[in-house]
Amino acid sequence: MDLTTRGTAHYLEQNPLTEPPFLADVADAEERLGVALSEVYAYYGDNEAMLANALRDVPLDPVAQENMASFYQYWETMRDALADAFGARGERHEALLAAIALALLSSSPKSRRVLRSSPPAHNAKTTPK
Repeated sequence: MDLTTRGTAHYLEQNPLTEPPFLADVADAEERLGVALSEVYAYYGDNEAMLANALRDVPLDPVAQENMASFYQYWETMRDALADAFGARGERHEALLAAIALALLSSSPKSRRVLRSSPPAHNAKTTPK
């Protein structure tokens, strides 16, 4: 593992993502979505520069891909939990997954650019068919 990769791993350990259980305190699905997006936007605002560098390297570096796997899993879990709170089924549920994924990816202009650089396998998983 090179110095850059170790530095990224250390940074992410020191600046963890907010744990989703805070959402359980908000019963209303729309309000829960608003709280979650506020948390996401604050996280990206505070960590945008480092995330831009980390995510930039992911397509080219297998170790960076491994380091960021939990990051991608977090967003998939968050997206699914937020969509499930609405109780929708079928096509409506799929539309909610897509809309929430877009909202999570659109936290700021720079984050949109950064997150578009995620590996193709991740994009395929998070994009409803």
